[in-house]
Amino acid sequence: MPKSQTQIPSISFFGALGSETSIEKDICFIRWRSEELISLVKGGKGIVLDLRQVAFDTSVELDVVPPVIRNRQEPVRVVVRTEVCDIVKGSFFPNEIATDYESVFSDLAFELKNYRLDKGRQMQQRQQLHPQLTPISLDISSINFECYTWRYEQDSSDSAYVVFRGQYRYGSAGADDALFIKWRLNQFCDAIEPNRLIVDLRELDYQWGDDLSLYPFRFLDPESNIRFILTPQQVSYYESTIYPSNIYTDEVSALSDLGCWL
Repeated sequence: MPKSQTQIPSISFFGALGSETSIEKDICFIRWRSEELISLVKGGKGIVLDLRQVAFDTSVELDVVPPVIRNRQEPVRVVVRTEVCDIVKGSFFPNEIATDYESVFSDLAFELKNYRLDKGRQMQQRQQLHPQLTPISLDISSINFECYTWRYEQDSSDSAYVVFRGQYRYGSAGADDALFIKWRLNQFCDAIEPNRLIVDLRELDYQWGDDLSLYPFRFLDPESNIRFILTPQQVSYYESTIYPSNIYTDEVSALSDLGCWL
């Protein structure tokens, strides 16, 4: 896309909150998919969350705006049906709620251009823009992910065991695999908030790749309760990615080091 054009991530959701799982899990799903889109749209600004096809039965706190957008103080538009405006108004700033999907892109482009030019000077004319929508797939990897939790004795939160399986590809495709792994680890920790984490990589066919990041935000500290299980052959492949003190070659030793067992 030309540099003169503003890239605004937009994502649409369909279904009823809480129809197949808990409302809280559905809200996490919306936020996670939105975060994934943002990470794929390089140089994107703001976000449009299209919730017109989402059914709301009751008033609920919609914590769906990705934190990175709030931290950057970038503009947000949440598009809903007119009849649910009162239900969602407590979750967003008044100017963030819209009912006309087509107009939000003009609003955001106008707002972003004002911000770039001069925060204190308003443009004299707002142009009506017709968005050139480009589809983006969030299905970027064929790696499989399984996760388990257990409660050990008097723990106040769950411990977790995560397994990745499949082939880590080479080149730019490998960068997508790395991004997928990063997404799943952080989302799992966001949902479960475990106090211990085991990451089993023995069935992940990985030999090298500069983009791989295996430490979720919750476990960035080298002294945190995270352990990685590798085969003896894999240890050298991960030496620049995993702290040596966090590496084990069997689950029994890893669990024992964390002071627990399955």
